[in-house]
Amino acid sequence: DGTVGVPSIGTELCWCTGETTEVSHLFLGTDQALVEARDPSTYQGPLHDVMCFDPGALQLCTTYYWVVDEQEYGITITPGPVWSFTVECCRVIEDFEAYTLNPDYIWDTWKDGCGDADGLNGNGTGSCINLSMDVVQSGVKAMTYTYENIEDSLWDRDANYSEAVRTFDPALDLTLTGEVALIAWFYGNADNNVTDMWLELNGDTGAAAVYGDNGEDAADIQVEEWIDWNMELAAFTGVDLSAVSTMAIGFGDKVGGLADGTMGIMRFDNIEVCPVRCVPKFVDHIIDLNDDCLSDWLDVGILVDNWLVDRR
Repeated sequence: DGTVGVPSIGTELCWCTGETTEVSHLFLGTDQALVEARDPSTYQGPLHDVMCFDPGALQLCTTYYWVVDEQEYGITITPGPVWSFTVECCRVIEDFEAYTLNPDYIWDTWKDGCGDADGLNGNGTGSCINLSMDVVQSGVKAMTYTYENIEDSLWDRDANYSEAVRTFDPALDLTLTGEVALIAWFYGNADNNVTDMWLELNGDTGAAAVYGDNGEDAADIQVEEWIDWNMELAAFTGVDLSAVSTMAIGFGDKVGGLADGTMGIMRFDNIEVCPVRCVPKFVDHIIDLNDDCLSDWLDVGILVDNWLVDRR
């Protein structure tokens, strides 16, 4: 009850039944009044001999209310209290926390140009990834990504661009919980050569998101701070978002295959999908004071607490 950040996928609701319970009557919904009234539209029962319920995919950034009424042998029903929980506002696709330095190598999941621990099975591009634990956006791990888009590279790669690809099995469904935005956090390096940075789904080069095409600054890959790359999912035209089997992060000219002589090192962390596409740096901060993309009573509270304080 009252928990926030509940996972949108894979969450179960569980409770303890009474010794004489014959049937549990579960009501679940996003309208507190309807759940309190035991409205039929929120009824999830009857449930026999179970103490857990799988609600399926839950909508991101949404508060749910639920109650379990216990029916004893006969017709006696004991009403339960109404509980609530709030679902995470973004669903994490990759946070890089599951990888280790040995044996759960990151490059066994994200295929790059360097290949496996023996330097085999690379994808022929100028990418080389590893695990980072010194600079992270959250948690304790991130991905280090070195790119080298040089013709006749000393690394003996011939693609002239850099790409690291993750395969999802089973495929990801990015339409389950009201997602509209795909966000990837990256951290640059001042010595990086500026080139195209792109993210591709299902190997569809024509629908890839290219950083800089939507008002971003391509030179951000030289900025040594965490930046959120906010992409509109609908912009991945032609991609079946209900069955995403691969995700690729790349640098350079994949379409033309022309080496541009660029090199650099990046870090990536927390790739997630979100129900709103709000970019805080583009928000009118006079209206939205807490960068949650809403103008509501929380902003009024900040205004009251900071009356006559210039927050511009």
